[in-house]
Order: sequence, then structure tokens, then C-alpha cells
Amino acid sequence: MKKSKLFYRVFIPLLFVEVVLVVAFFAYIYTSLYKSVSKNLEVERENYVVQVKNQFVQKMNNIEQAFSSYSSTETFKQDFNKELDFKDYLHIRSVSSELNYISLMGIENTEYSLINLKYKWKIKGNTINNMDTAEIKSVESLLAQEDNTIFFQQTSDGIKMVLELPVISKEKLAVGIAEIKPREMEKITNKAGNNQIAIMNKEGEIIYDSNVSLAKKELKLVQDSVKQSGNANYSFADKHTISKQSDDAQWTFVTVIQKAEVAKLISGTRNSLIIVMLLVLTLLVCVSYALTNFFLRPIKKIENHLNLETGQELSLDSIVHQIDKLKTDKKELAKSVSQNMIQLESLYVQDIFGKRLTASEIVEEFSGLRPQIKEQKFFVLACQINSASENLTSTLDGFAIRALTQEIFSDQNRLGPAVYAKNIQVAILFFSKDNKESNTVIIENCKKIVAYAQRLKVNVRFGISNCYEYLPKLSEGYQEARDALAHADGDKVISFYADYQEISELKKYPVEIENQLLETLREGDSLKCTECYDALFAEITGSNQSFLNIKLNISTLVNRLVEFNQLYFTTRPINELMQNYDELIAVNNIVETKENIFKRLVQPILNYQTSADISQVAAKMKTIIHTQYDQDISLEMLGEKLNYNPVYLSNAYKKEFGINFYDYLQDYRIEIAKRMLWESASPIKEIAETLRYTNSQNFIRFFKRKTGITPGEYRKRFVKID
Repeated sequence: MKKSKLFYRVFIPLLFVEVVLVVAFFAYIYTSLYKSVSKNLEVERENYVVQVKNQFVQKMNNIEQAFSSYSSTETFKQDFNKELDFKDYLHIRSVSSELNYISLMGIENTEYSLINLKYKWKIKGNTINNMDTAEIKSVESLLAQEDNTIFFQQTSDGIKMVLELPVISKEKLAVGIAEIKPREMEKITNKAGNNQIAIMNKEGEIIYDSNVSLAKKELKLVQDSVKQSGNANYSFADKHTISKQSDDAQWTFVTVIQKAEVAKLISGTRNSLIIVMLLVLTLLVCVSYALTNFFLRPIKKIENHLNLETGQELSLDSIVHQIDKLKTDKKELAKSVSQNMIQLESLYVQDIFGKRLTASEIVEEFSGLRPQIKEQKFFVLACQINSASENLTSTLDGFAIRALTQEIFSDQNRLGPAVYAKNIQVAILFFSKDNKESNTVIIENCKKIVAYAQRLKVNVRFGISNCYEYLPKLSEGYQEARDALAHADGDKVISFYADYQEISELKKYPVEIENQLLETLREGDSLKCTECYDALFAEITGSNQSFLNIKLNISTLVNRLVEFNQLYFTTRPINELMQNYDELIAVNNIVETKENIFKRLVQPILNYQTSADISQVAAKMKTIIHTQYDQDISLEMLGEKLNYNPVYLSNAYKKEFGINFYDYLQDYRIEIAKRMLWESASPIKEIAETLRYTNSQNFIRFFKRKTGITPGEYRKRFVKID
């Protein structure tokens, strides 16, 4: 809108002062950051050069010491004072063994060879070759150019290290050669990103150069500067060098900081500061505008009375538009919550029955799912789904019954259903406390589901718990609903636990003995398992049990064993497990029933446990950890790879090695992390990503919990030094 001259007379000076202060403040921040980045980069490169120097000197000393140790032995003198050919197998094997030892002491993937100066033969690997004239002249000319017994030469394929042997004797019998490949030099120098380095000997000859942007003359100037003043830095017009000199072999290690690097680093910071500064300036413009309007409010009122302003309606339209947008967003959010409500309810029901929530959490979460529901009474409804031929229905049938339950029992009277096993669904039903027709409503709705299920050629039966007024007690109601299912057979497909409560309480089901049986099944102990099974069966079919209670107990045992088969070890189809279900729970011949249940539901688990070679399986799991620690590893992945159930794999590993699988995996990754911190300069974030941690902070916390110190502190404390 149009402003008066008086507005600009106040607004512009105020904004000018604010802009000057902000620009001066950000200029100060930029200058400080520039100096800090330059210093940090120089320190980082200096540490890099020191690390490479220590690594390189150590590797070269190891090779020299290995060659020197061998050349001082009597075996060396015997082997190199005679003429050998391919027939002298024992002598060749002796020399090859020493070369293998030198390879272990030195650098991986490096070719080592020994040349006999007198008899002109050469052993490389496990083979011996007579040297031709060209090779002999090449070696002799190479030795003639050097005054030292150990020297280095840059080749097209890396670095060649040459040693005259024996090192401490005037009489030289042989030449030891180590041909270091460029790839191994990159490992030693930790070449990554802009980290580049050149290595020169004391004569100023370059023995390794990883594309350092320095001419030979510039490298010579750097080396002369180092000789005069020790470890020194040297500056050129467009670059700055950092140099370190070794103490023993007088090698010079040089890296370069291009001034353009600092500029590039600072450019990102500068751009960020400019953006932040512009945002702050924009904010200041708004603040200045608001302050000016505030100071000129009396004049603005006069302008409004005089009708000098226009365009006010456009501003109102903008506000109305924003309000409409907020209403639309609110509707979309409510729709999203409604779509996910079924999954939330299912998880809530499973948490209650699995006793994973405290009493206060159960009540609190229910008020979040049904905030409008007060003063309720609760039932647990269990539904078992079988086909008409007594085989378990397909997953599609289960989905159909679940959808029918959701439709017939309205959201105002139901939570769930949740799928507990492949053929059992459980829901929580609730009614107002003064509703006296709740049982009738449940029966009528269950009959509707049964009628629909018959059209699908699916048999369903229902078990309903006692009524509860305290929601956290529903974990008991779940067991009651499951027990009531055992009474729902034949024409009676709807069973209330209250109708059989007196009978059920005559003799409680021996849960403790059952738990002992399941534990022996997990351990695969056939003898103890048989003893527990006999004790459990004797308890549930004792002489003091009624006929109906025996049938209920046998049905409960069969259901628990079927669930155990599904949830733990075997991959047998559920229709095979539930085949001839009525025959399994028959009580006409107790001995035959006992044998059938053991043969069908217990023995297969024992066979599955004992037939597998636990030691072999556990060893394969450990091998995968050692070779694929940098990949995503889980028991589920191993189960697919090794064709075993994940729970079985977990038990097998714990039984074989005495440690949890995931604990060992994490411990091994921590050991790998220590080695990476010890042997490389890789950033901690990169190490965390390599070891499959979701972020570096999780890795740091876990590392500190295991070792007592952070990865950074570990690297500082235990980093390799010469």
C-alpha cells in the first residue's frame, strides 16, 4: 500500500542503522571463520603427513629387517654360495619360505624376489629362473649407480626397493627386491579426497608421487628448506606446502594445500553466511516496518478516517484463504489418522494380551483411541477360523472374517481384531455399564459372522471371556476367551467362559509344567522333553478330572503346541498341523491320543532340533559375521540364506558359543572399528557407515559403552607411532 513521506523519513534511517550493524557482525564472523578454517586445514594436513611418514617408515623398516635377518643366517650363505636350478627343490623351497615370511612381515600384494649375484639365478614366488644377459646388466648397472646397500627406485608400476645382501657384510651375495604396487602405496598413504603426497629420497629423487601439484624444481626447493631448517613449510604464489623429514633414511614427505582449497571451503561458508544475513536483513526490514507502523499508528488512524488507504479487501481475502487452507489440512490429517486407526488398535490389543504395557499405560492409550468412551465394561472375543474340511482356511479367508468382525461390531463397541496366530483373531468388546443386553448383542453379531462365513465355506467358532470393568485385567480375559474356544465345537460355535467356569476351576491347567515342556523343546533335549510331556499328560488326564475337563485340557495342549510349531522351529504348513483336529483331541482312548499328539506335534520339533548340526550351523553364522560385517546382517537374513528358522539359529548360536548372536555381531564390529581407527585415517562417520550404524552418534555411544572411551579418544590414545 502507498505510504506517506513521513513513514519513509522514519523507516529508512532506522533500517540503515540495522543493516550497518548486521553487515559488520557477519563480516566479523566470516573473517574469524576464514582464519579458523585455514588453521584447521593446515593442522589436518600436517597430521596426515606425520601419519603417512610413520606408516611408510615402519613398512620399509619391516621389509629391511626381514631381508637383513634372513641374510645373516647360515641357510642364506649355504643357498647363495651354490648354483641352483629347478632340480634343487629343497633349496628353492627354503628360499621361497623365507620370501613368504618376508611377505608376511612387509606389505600385502607386494612381489618379493632374491637374485644370486654370483650364479645369476633369481627366485620369485616358488619358481627359479636363470637370468638372461639383459637382466644381469640391468641389475649390475643399477647397483653401480648407488653407494648405499639399500635404495629405492620409482618404476612405471610402483616403487622398487633394492637391498644388497648380506646388509652388514662387505661381500655381497645377493640382491633382495620388493616391488610395491601403486595400490598398496595408496593404502599406506591413505589416499582419499584432496590428500596428495610426494616422497623423495635424500638425493632429491621422487620415489612416489600421488599427483602432487609441484614441479621437480619446487620439490627440490622444499627439500632444501627442510634440510636447512628441519621440518618446515614452504609457500609459493598459489600454494602452501607442508613437509616432514624422516630421521633414519632422510626421506622427505610433502603435501600441498592449494590456496584455492581454502577459498573453496570458505565459499560454502560465505554463501551460507550471505543467505543467513539476507534472511536476517529481511527480518529486520519487517521489524523496522512494524516499528515504524507502531510509531505512526496515530497518523494511520487519521488516514483511515480520511479514507486515504486502498486495497484493504485484498488483505482480508488472503487471511480467509489461509484459514480455508488450515481447515483443509486438518481434514487431511484426521483422514490419515483414521486410516491408520485399525493398525494402532491391533497393536494395542496385542500389547495388552502380551502384557507389554503397564496398567496406567493401558488406560492412557485407551483414552487416546476412544476418548469419548467412559464407564465401560469389557469382554474379550476370540475367533478361530477353520475350513469346512477341518483344514485351516487361507490367509484370504482370515482377512474376510476380520473385515466382517470390523463391520458387524461397530467402532463404538470394539477394538481390533488383532491376529494372534494364523487361525485365531482376538478383539476387545466394550459396552456401557448399564447395558443389560450386551451378551445378547454379542451372540447376535457372532451369528451374523457365522452365517457370512458359511457362504465362504469357512467354519468359525467364538469364545467370549467374563465381563471386566477394569481394562488392565483383560490379559486374564484373553486366556478365558481362549479356554472358552475349547468348548465351542459341533453345533455350539459360540461359547461363554462363564458357562464353564465352575468346571474349568475344578482343576487348573498346569501352565508351569507346560512351560517346562516348551523350554525343553527349545533346547532340543529329547529325554527331558519326554519326561515333561509324560508328567503334563498325566496331570491333565488324572483320575480327579472330569470328562469335559480332560477334553478341555487336551484341546488347550494341542492349541499351544500348534502355536509353538508356528512361532518357533518348524516351517510345516498350518493345514498339516491342524489335520484331523477332532481325532487329535479325542478322549476315547487316552493312550492313543497321547501318542498321536506326541508323534504329530512334539517329535517333529525334536527331529528338527537334533538332526541339524548345531556346531556346523553356528560356525557358518560366525563366518558370515566375519566376512560380511559391513553389510546388513540379521537372523531373518541368515534364516533365508541357511534355510533355518531365525529362532532356531539364535538358540543354536547361543548354545554353541555361549553368547547372544547380536551381542557377538556388535562386539566384532567394535573390534573392526578399533582396527580401522588404528590403521587408517578414515573419518568416524565413514567408519560408522561401513559398519552399518544408522548414524555416527549411535556408533559413538555404542563404542563408548563397550570401551569406556569415544572413537576419537581411542584414535588419539592408541594411534600407531614409529
